[in-house]
Amino acid sequence: MKIVPRSLEISPMEESAVPALKLKFKRELQEAGLVFPLSITGSLLAEDEKIIAPLLSIEPGNYHRYWPLGTLGALGSSRDPEIKSSRSVDIELVSFLSQEALNHIEMNRRKNQEKNVILKAKIKILYVKSLLVLCPIYPVVPPKETPEEVDCILGYSGTEKFAFEALTHAWLLSGDRNPYFLQFEEYVETLSCEIPRSKWLDDFCPHLKLGHYFIIEVPKIELAGDILSKAISELNQAKELLSKGRELEALNSIRNAIMNYLTTLEQVGNQKKRYLRREIKEAVLAKVPAGTRNLYEEILESLEVRLRELLNNQISKFIKLDTGERLAALLWADVDYAYFELLNLLRYLSQLMM
Repeated sequence: MKIVPRSLEISPMEESAVPALKLKFKRELQEAGLVFPLSITGSLLAEDEKIIAPLLSIEPGNYHRYWPLGTLGALGSSRDPEIKSSRSVDIELVSFLSQEALNHIEMNRRKNQEKNVILKAKIKILYVKSLLVLCPIYPVVPPKETPEEVDCILGYSGTEKFAFEALTHAWLLSGDRNPYFLQFEEYVETLSCEIPRSKWLDDFCPHLKLGHYFIIEVPKIELAGDILSKAISELNQAKELLSKGRELEALNSIRNAIMNYLTTLEQVGNQKKRYLRREIKEAVLAKVPAGTRNLYEEILESLEVRLRELLNNQISKFIKLDTGERLAALLWADVDYAYFELLNLLRYLSQLMM
């Protein structure tokens, strides 16, 4: 059975009470009348080629809805063109997803540069193929020298063009020069489908019980001279590490941006506190409108508080601030929160300096 692949379509299975995906693909079958499927199954794979769920037929055993003939034919008659013709069929499979499978899909999506979901379907079709050849038998008029008691003589013809329409014709079945007339084969193919981020968040997540999302576009921070450049570089590195699933290293880059390039540790009485670097404050105050200096001094103080809270109340719960060593299990969401908190602060400072 030669199968010409077509595109794979994946959609959420809305009629399912549990998270499930419906997979639909087209097939162009050559000699469609000589084959019939016994089972259509497979595996659903994530972008990293890991198997996350089995693929099952929506209606097991009911393949008449897929296969155009619903029967198994043989060659050697006037109907050969029909039996040997190509047919296009639509096949649908379903995949029920566990929470672990959904988590794995989301992990791969976050590592994807475009934040798209890439799923692959490894499809297995077990089918039976007919090896039968028809040999027609038909009645002929007895020759004159035939004894009178003989009413009819059966003739044999092996021609493929034979087409006798009388009700008295019959067929001999041949295994085409061997005693085997049926052959069981397995067809395996892997198809891929890329689901854009917006479609995944809008159409898939609600039906897969992953919640409702809206997309935030994050503009690129323009460098404000050299004052913020190293902090922004560290933040960009954190984003890259986070997209690859390297949460600990990403959180350390965020820590480095705050401790090494945005703040300095100063002694105040018996305590040491972190404050915005003096050159950052001066660069901001030099750009703000006249008469608003006191206002922006207060704003900068509030930013210092936010940076201290991000370090002491968030980042320090998971890593040691002096060494970067892990202290507790780290979730992607923890780093994501710290990243966006610092991103907003840096973007604000950058815009004030322009």
